[in-house]
Amino acid sequence: MASMVYTISSCHKEPKSVRLDAKWKNLSDDNGNLYETSKIELTSGNGITFSKEVMMEDLCSGASSDGSPVTKIDPVTGSNLVQIGCYKDLKVNCDTLGALYSAEAALGSTISQLVTANQANGDTDGDGFDDQSVKQALIAAGYDPNIYTLTALYNVEMGFTGITVNDTIPAGGVMTAYGLVTGSTDKNLTYGLLPNGDTVYTPGANGKILVPNFNKIDFSKIVKVTPIKPVQGSCPEGWHIPSDGEWKTIELSLGMSLSDVNKEGFENDRGAKDYIGPKLAAFLKLKYSGYWSITKNYAQLGEVDAFWTSTGGKDKNGDYVWIRYIDTLAHKGIIRKKQYEKSGFTVRCFKD
Repeated sequence: MASMVYTISSCHKEPKSVRLDAKWKNLSDDNGNLYETSKIELTSGNGITFSKEVMMEDLCSGASSDGSPVTKIDPVTGSNLVQIGCYKDLKVNCDTLGALYSAEAALGSTISQLVTANQANGDTDGDGFDDQSVKQALIAAGYDPNIYTLTALYNVEMGFTGITVNDTIPAGGVMTAYGLVTGSTDKNLTYGLLPNGDTVYTPGANGKILVPNFNKIDFSKIVKVTPIKPVQGSCPEGWHIPSDGEWKTIELSLGMSLSDVNKEGFENDRGAKDYIGPKLAAFLKLKYSGYWSITKNYAQLGEVDAFWTSTGGKDKNGDYVWIRYIDTLAHKGIIRKKQYEKSGFTVRCFKD
């Protein structure tokens, strides 16, 4: 099969190789729509590798013949919750841009049901990984799980490749056998251990952060952290909606820093200084399909692409789903945020 190879400068945080296979139409949905797919292979300067077959177009399954929203009855509540529509209710937009899906239509369940399913699979904090294996990995690495949380760097083909540890120490600090352990004031402190042994970290405010000696960690004894079962949702058979963790993997492979990857909210333009947003948009051939809100207002066609992930959680504000938001406006990175209210976003599928 013919291939196109893109080479990017070997700046430490940028990918040192990018390969995008020639596209082919081999994916069809229940409505007979055909989609181009491609295999993206990325290897970052940090040694993180991502290799996955992805859909190169936004999903358009279940849309009506005229593009108007399709409402389905939720089998549990009996409410009209599930909607699939096209931008401005025009079928031509579905044909060229894909459909816009509510969370229920994208995931095949309500957000509350997704959260319950994640918890039943052992993921109570909504990070896309089994909580018990994360705790075991922390202990094996010498971290106190009562002080630190961990997000695994999981490559879908290579498996466990490293860890990032996020400082969640309360403002007053935590008393340990090592003395008082205090955290960073902005709570964005991240330690990362990469497969090549390099350590990346941001020092705390007064240098009293409890940090294990990474050089003494035996990786062969660290419990493998595995992702929970993929969510097919609206995707065709054999494909699934990528989790928050899968998005993180491709973002890291594109050169996003460990200190950025776990941040959230519009105030955190993750990977902006390395232009991760435009890079991902180029690789995935984004058309910026816009979105619709709970008020049924359509917005920002040609300016924004917002994607559902298959990872949900619950906090003081209620049930949420993690989304990704990329625009052509002020942001040069990739926004990661919790979505609580009902909206219509895009769906991209990854191969199982």
